[in-house]
Amino acid sequence: MIVEPPDIRSWPEASLLGRAVADSLRRILRPRAKQYVAVDQDSIRTMLARTRDVNEIAKVLNSDLLVSIRLAPLPHDSAQLMLQIVDLTAVNPYRQRLASNRTVGKNEVLANLDALLLSTLTYLDEMTRAPRRPTPGQTPPGRTLIRASTRLIV
Repeated sequence: MIVEPPDIRSWPEASLLGRAVADSLRRILRPRAKQYVAVDQDSIRTMLARTRDVNEIAKVLNSDLLVSIRLAPLPHDSAQLMLQIVDLTAVNPYRQRLASNRTVGKNEVLANLDALLLSTLTYLDEMTRAPRRPTPGQTPPGRTLIRASTRLIV
């Protein structure tokens, strides 16, 4: 799922910038269609209108990976662009990553977009290879359940 930023009242252009970032990310992921399948943006918007619970949204949309685009307006007409990546199935040390650019003027927030997208892609590759969380009822990797039995040897 690629989640676009919400509307920012003090920065009306932010939603357009967020969509541009989302489109660029989808374009970069397109050649990796066997690895990543982007969820329909209208479905994501519909779910976000109902709930902000990431686990519920992921379950309904059958998604394991979330990239949330954040545009943060800062004082003095500056801003920061961040892409938060969450792998819901990875173990905790690999569960979240954050790719961000430095604080710049609002009119320059997309200036280093290529580097930010490449960083995001690197994080996605790392998270894809990460150990997975056990599903409920599954034995965690590296552990073996041993059934205790009592034997009487005479």
